[in-house]
Amino acid sequence: MAPGDRLLGEFKSWMGSGPFASWVMPSVVPSHEGGILLQLAQKEDARISFHLHLRERDDGRPAWKRTQSLDVIHQTPPGLSKELYMPLSEAFVAALTDLEFEWEGEFTLPREVSAPGAPVRPARRLDLPEEWVTEVPSPFDWGKVFVLTPISDCGQSCSFCSVRAGAASGTGESDSVFKGYIDALQNAREEGYTRLRVSGFDPLEYPRALPLLQAAKDMGYEEVFLYSPGRALAGLEWTQAFLNVLPDQWTLFLPVYGAIAADHDQVVGRPGAFDELSQGIRHLEDLNQMGHVVFMTVASREVAPGLPAIQELVGQTGRPIQVFQPWPASRSEEDAFYEQALSHEEVLTFLMACRPPLGLPEVLPCIRFRHEQMTGEKALTEGGFRRNPALMATLYEFDLYRKATDGEGPNQHVTPVVDCPHSRSCALAHVCPGEVYRAYAEKFGLVGLQPVGLWDLVPLFHQGEVDYGFW
Repeated sequence: MAPGDRLLGEFKSWMGSGPFASWVMPSVVPSHEGGILLQLAQKEDARISFHLHLRERDDGRPAWKRTQSLDVIHQTPPGLSKELYMPLSEAFVAALTDLEFEWEGEFTLPREVSAPGAPVRPARRLDLPEEWVTEVPSPFDWGKVFVLTPISDCGQSCSFCSVRAGAASGTGESDSVFKGYIDALQNAREEGYTRLRVSGFDPLEYPRALPLLQAAKDMGYEEVFLYSPGRALAGLEWTQAFLNVLPDQWTLFLPVYGAIAADHDQVVGRPGAFDELSQGIRHLEDLNQMGHVVFMTVASREVAPGLPAIQELVGQTGRPIQVFQPWPASRSEEDAFYEQALSHEEVLTFLMACRPPLGLPEVLPCIRFRHEQMTGEKALTEGGFRRNPALMATLYEFDLYRKATDGEGPNQHVTPVVDCPHSRSCALAHVCPGEVYRAYAEKFGLVGLQPVGLWDLVPLFHQGEVDYGFW
């Protein structure tokens, strides 16, 4: 490790203990006068902050304090009480002097920070230990998947969803439509597909859903992923028939948008939907099939405040719950995204209210990092990461996915995105999508996207004798 990076790691490690117990260090940036600016802020109120400017020692320039190698200068806002920042500053210089004596000739500022105007360099990366990978399955990890979306209607009008609002409802009951699905399944099998995703508004409401699944099983599809509101499972006889047409490997994703019927039904816009879903879950429990179920929910403006209660309800089943955020389904200003989407900072607040925190991989890692740095809550270090952190709405642009409607050319569905301007300079870039939906940028801006330096991560991840592969 370079001495400069090691030095910044020491700075960060001082925060939260001893005289620094009530302070954090939100940022380290280059100074236009050379050297670096360290921002020190109170943990309880980040508005109370000041800067210490560190530069290589120059006896020809004024400085508040000097060590053997460095000048230290105060940069304090007007009105900030001297009694508030001076003891901390004195303690900082004392610790700096002790460290300089201990390290002898290794005491230098980091080059990456102390060279304003230098070209941006690709970030050194934080390696991802296996134990940090989230257990909730991600569709980006399934490999080669064929996607079939039978024409059907979910009969719901979820407040966060603009897909159904912009499409005509109906069902494809004709022989020719069914034959088209069979041909598509067969062609995909001949191309080597063995995994099948069946989704849409509600594929289980397609009148020939069971024959279609039976045909896929007979063709040799080895694994099926099904997405459904789950109301079709309310009938025990139908549920038993459904289980008989599935291969040995299958996963059913069921959405829960409220912990009680009134909340769930309000979100989906259909009275009785919660009771039908609950009845289907009871059937699966009685038939010992819950091991195939993964629950889902959405961190929308309407649903997010109830996430702790939803987590408690789902926790009674012993099954995982996957959180996703709303995404824009169109380029219209009327898209439900603009009404229901929350900023990543807002979403994080609701996720951290869950016990344990829920769905943190859905939040940009730089925002998770700043939350942990400022509050001490383990938003980054214990929240897990997805192997592929891509935005969910870009799934069908993923090369390994193929839809029956794609034809010979590339997928025609493209969700507009905006690249993060800091991807090349952030140490968390490889566990981050590196982009946000364009609709998100239009609604919330990009100010929340801030690069994280490798040295910022040292106090969080590099503790004791455990080496997490930083360097």
